Amino acid sequence: MTVSSERRARPGETVVGDGPIWSPGGKGANIAAAAARAGANVTMCGAVGDDPLGQVQVNALLEAGVGVDAIRVSAGQATGVALIVVTPDGENSITVGAGANLTVGPEDLAAAGEYDVMLVQSEIGAATADAAVAVAASTHSRVVLSLAPVSELEPITWQRADPLVVNRDEAGDVLALFGRTAPDDPEVLTVAVREVSGVASVVISLGAEGCVVGSHEGTVHVPAVPTKVVD
Repeated sequence: MTVSSERRARPGETVVGDGPIWSPGGKGANIAAAAARAGANVTMCGAVGDDPLGQVQVNALLEAGVGVDAIRVSAGQATGVALIVVTPDGENSITVGAGANLTVGPEDLAAAGEYDVMLVQSEIGAATADAAVAVAASTHSRVVLSLAPVSELEPITWQRADPLVVNRDEAGDVLALFGRTAPDDPEVLTVAVREVSGVASVVISLGAEGCVVGSHEGTVHVPAVPTKVVD
């Protein structure tokens, strides 16, 4: 649920904005839809609630070409909702009501079948993310780990991420987990994240500045493609 507002509310304050706009999505669903639209054979593993929003979400994934056989309807649970405030500068703040997402457990992973790449995001909880990455390792699948929110993971989970995907602020949160302070320079930040976490590679997104990619081959800044932003 997205609301556009001139500014974010201060504590205890009410601000009137435009909207709301209801749209299907969510971090895991967006990743799955993007991969399917890029031509991959995608199965989404997760859970929705037994409410009307759950069916909207499943239908949207089907329209994007995503397999939904591994999506479970969680009885008595609400479908997860993200509450998003967007300001005129394009920045947003997001609070997630996790709902059925937090009912996803290691036992759900078997329904996903076989795959070459597992895309894992941490809104399902650290324990389930750890379990998903372990399953991927057992099948020699590549792990792409989108860590938002940043969570404390098992050391072996970090080591299997190739790549870890975070934004600049989240990269700082990763360093904080390991008792380190985030440097200002994005390329130095990328090197530091790899060093402390042990990930094979990392992508740090920088909004309009593009992203920095770091691996054993070094770091490279990838500029953003100029475009007319509509959201």
